[in-house]
Amino acid sequence: MTTHTNELFINAIAPGAVAAQEKYGVPASITMAQAILESAWGASGLAKDAHNLFGIKGVGPDGSVTMPTKEFENGHYISVEAVFRKYHDYAESIDDHAKLLATSSNYKKAMADRGNADKFANDLTGVYATDPHYGTELEQLMKEHDLYRFNGTSPSRPPTVSATYTVEKGDTMSSIAARHGVTLEALERANPQVKDPGRIYPGEKLNLPPVV
Repeated sequence: MTTHTNELFINAIAPGAVAAQEKYGVPASITMAQAILESAWGASGLAKDAHNLFGIKGVGPDGSVTMPTKEFENGHYISVEAVFRKYHDYAESIDDHAKLLATSSNYKKAMADRGNADKFANDLTGVYATDPHYGTELEQLMKEHDLYRFNGTSPSRPPTVSATYTVEKGDTMSSIAARHGVTLEALERANPQVKDPGRIYPGEKLNLPPVV
């Protein structure tokens, strides 16, 4: 059940999540489910004090904060002190989160499955978080609050393909999308086989989503 307060939080983070999906390819529903789970709907001390929605550790644009957290080790949870990134606002946190998933080698498998949010969620289990049920919890949030709608597609309905295009020299995903009147997000969703949207090669076949 989505309460009014929950809906306000969803509406607050949706624009950043959609923008991050278009920029980095991380499904918006994943970004939002992680923000909800990691920040307790924006109510956690880390979210309030450091604008850190995702529990990302290290030093951020606005420095860092040290806070207690729980880690799953040897079959049970233990409490530890950890250093977390601090941001100036939620928008920085969302962008940094998506950039981390898109560029870190730890999340190659997840990014390869970016066309299916549920698979992406399962790929994060044991990698992004030590909780063995992490992916399942993300899936439950995406389903319960229909976060898939922000991806522009449903996990049970793959993007429709209307034609194919052969990459030519000098092409980029952005230029191809613009030339065919589709969004970069839609083009990337239609081509989950492209592991790195920044690297496409002449002769490569791409699926073109329908113009809507």
